[in-house]
Amino acid sequence: MQPEKPTLGAKRYVYVCLNEDCCKRGNERMHAELTEHCAHMDDIEVREYICFGNCEDGANTVVFPDRVWFSGLRIGDSPIVIGYLTGGACSEKHTGKVDVELAETIWEILELDAPAEAQSVG
Repeated sequence: MQPEKPTLGAKRYVYVCLNEDCCKRGNERMHAELTEHCAHMDDIEVREYICFGNCEDGANTVVFPDRVWFSGLRIGDSPIVIGYLTGGACSEKHTGKVDVELAETIWEILELDAPAEAQSVG
């Protein structure tokens, strides 16, 4: 499953998994670095997430409503996510590898939880 294009004009949410497996792979640092980098951006909010259910391919971070799922992240990989958030391309090494059914379930959950300004378009 390949990521969709960035959602223009909508607020985007970056959910960083902070469950044990992802934290062992550096996601606590990822969360801190993304929070610091995005603090001045009104259209991006970084949030914690307890678990996406893709532990074997972690560390996991997703961008909603873009439907971009980064997996296989490690300490020092925050520039990959930041690059995407600031208009760069997705890293093929870290995206498009999540089971389609799992990803659709997570997108549905996030859709239910998301404020109106982050609802996906189409």
